Amino acid sequence: MERPIPEKIVITLDEKVEGDASVFVKETYFPKWNAYLESESKRRRLDLYYSGPGFTLVILPKEIETPAKLIIRYETTKIEYIGYAITLSAIIILAFYATGSKVLRILHGN
Repeated sequence: MERPIPEKIVITLDEKVEGDASVFVKETYFPKWNAYLESESKRRRLDLYYSGPGFTLVILPKEIETPAKLIIRYETTKIEYIGYAITLSAIIILAFYATGSKVLRILHGN
């Protein structure tokens, strides 16, 4: 297991997995965590489940091409990016409004 950054967990699966298999991750479940199974030929999104206080469960598919990596990432949603853009726009408008009259006077030479 690797954790290169706090928002990303990488688990390498080297051995062939047969039958039902799952991975418990000691990370508090939150909807913005997403799991992906990456092998040489494809990338597949997996579901995450709440499995108790402080734990998240990932159920692996029955057939996995090994070696593979299970990547669990905390990702920002599109709605959050839109919210950030609106907030930044409002800050810029307010800053211009607060200093706008001074800027216009400087531009007009008054």
